[in-house]
Amino acid sequence: MEQAKYIPGVCNIGPQERVLRSRGGWIGTVAFMALAVYFHFAGFPKWVNYFLFIPALMGAIGLLQFYSHFCVNFGLRGLMNVDKEAFKAEPVERAEFRALDRKNAWRIISIGFGIALAATLLAYFL
Repeated sequence: MEQAKYIPGVCNIGPQERVLRSRGGWIGTVAFMALAVYFHFAGFPKWVNYFLFIPALMGAIGLLQFYSHFCVNFGLRGLMNVDKEAFKAEPVERAEFRALDRKNAWRIISIGFGIALAATLLAYFL
């Protein structure tokens, strides 16, 4: 089994939390694809594709969290969970570690936003 360790600004979740992020990411990704196909074949106006941004963002951020071993929510709130069961977070004590975690959380949000925007625009123009 994978040994998890808290690394400020790099890793703040362990295997059980990563599974949850993966599930959320795949749910968002599948919802994006299913809705894109539905909107296309049901004959909706093109502007409806802008609603695809929400599941695209969910999918992008979820999968980015899984692959980076980092939870955006925990990073913004100053929490971590690397060795406990899911949903049992503990606070990060040092202020400089919390600052590194917030910086990484905003980086992941920004990348996810860019991916979701690109996917949404691609769906709109295809």
